[in-house]
Amino acid sequence: MQDPTASTAPQQRIATIDVLRGIAIIGILPVNVGAIAQWGYQLNENPAKQITSADYFTDLVLSARMMPLFALLFGMSFELFLRSAAQHTERPRLVMARRLFFLLIVGILHFLVYPGEVLMFYAIGGLIVLLPASLAPRHFAALTGILLVIVTAPIDGPLKLPGLFLTGAAMTRYDFVPVLQKNNRLAATLLALFTFLAVIAVYFQLPDIGIGSFSKPGRVAGVLTMFALVIAITLAMKAPNIARVLEFLFAAMGRMAFTNYLSATALVLLIGHLLDAQYFAFQSMYGLYVAAVIVPIQWAFSKVWSRYFFYGPLEWLWRTATWWKPQPNRRWAN
Repeated sequence: MQDPTASTAPQQRIATIDVLRGIAIIGILPVNVGAIAQWGYQLNENPAKQITSADYFTDLVLSARMMPLFALLFGMSFELFLRSAAQHTERPRLVMARRLFFLLIVGILHFLVYPGEVLMFYAIGGLIVLLPASLAPRHFAALTGILLVIVTAPIDGPLKLPGLFLTGAAMTRYDFVPVLQKNNRLAATLLALFTFLAVIAVYFQLPDIGIGSFSKPGRVAGVLTMFALVIAITLAMKAPNIARVLEFLFAAMGRMAFTNYLSATALVLLIGHLLDAQYFAFQSMYGLYVAAVIVPIQWAFSKVWSRYFFYGPLEWLWRTATWWKPQPNRRWAN
């Protein structure tokens, strides 16, 4: 959820990262609906369920795929922030620490209504993993991150985050996106490799359909699929026509991912008060239904808001807390 262009003034954004973040914020919502409902309404019994097509879609496309993507993007954005902040201050890491402390406060508040939230772990990981690693040579982040991703791929929870954070940070430090877009052979090789490995992992995941991220093969398949998706989107953004479509569909949501992530919790809880939360606490189909209501609302709001402002409401507040003074936001030309 990190803003990749944080500075004292709006700068050109990296469209590929905005698109990827938009995909992640849309894709994570159907998975989180059940968790928010379960925690928010303290439903402890998981009723018997039949495996449906919704379970296949959720488990093979979304679950254990989108959250690793968020973590990878967080690491990429961390380094992009430092790179940008260094142009405006002699102490960019101090500014970053302030940014992460604000995220920690928001995460703690969010935890009160959704104990399954991850922002606290992102803030802590940024402080104790990414900040020290930013002082080390870039190959340290790359080698350590890749090793940790391999070791933690079968597990779930916060221990999975440091490897993805470091790998994302290394990708920025090695200019992974522009390099990949310039080297078709490397991109095609990596895409084929991760797709092949993901298909193998999915084969072993199939007996576990219905349990989402509790499946160890599913977690491995999720990480591999996530890397394949990152490479595929990076390549697709090279084609102007495809890039325009992807930006239209996902970029606005990605630019306001912080606002959309937190507002989704409020909207799910509101829907839960209007309906019986039991209906969508444990069933993938109802998670998709709820997301089908919330995503268009957020998409429309993000598109309209972005016409008049550079940053979303909470993104602007985050930037203001980061730099300790109000940040320019209004698109006066419009």
